Amino acid sequence: MGKACSTKNVVRAHKAHEITPDAIGPRLGVLVYRANVPASSVAILLRVSLPTVYRWFYGINDVAVEFRKRVTRLSNMLEAALESKHLPVKGSAEVRSQALADVVRAALATTPGRGVS
Repeated sequence: MGKACSTKNVVRAHKAHEITPDAIGPRLGVLVYRANVPASSVAILLRVSLPTVYRWFYGINDVAVEFRKRVTRLSNMLEAALESKHLPVKGSAEVRSQALADVVRAALATTPGRGVS
C-alpha cells in the first residue's frame, strides 16, 4: 500500500490543476501530493478504486456527483492540515496513512456531522 509518487505524476496533477483550477479532482491531487499521503489511502477513505482517484487527479475524469461532497471535504481537511503544518509527513506508507487518518479524525472532532463519507 502507498508507494512514493513519481515527479512525473506530481507534475501531471499540477498541470491539470492549472488548466482547470476549479476542478476538484486535480485540486485533490495537488493536495495529496503536497501532503505526501498515499493515494491508496485516499481511495479507501473515499470508497473508490485507486485508478479512479488517479483519473480525478489528472483531470481525465470529473469527480462524479455522488463523490463531490466527500472529495471537497477531504480536500479542505488536507489544505487545513498543510496550513497548520500537520502535513506533509515523511515515513513509510503506513505512517503516512496513519497521518491522513489522524487529520481526518481531528477535523471530524471539530466539525460534528461533517464526515468525509
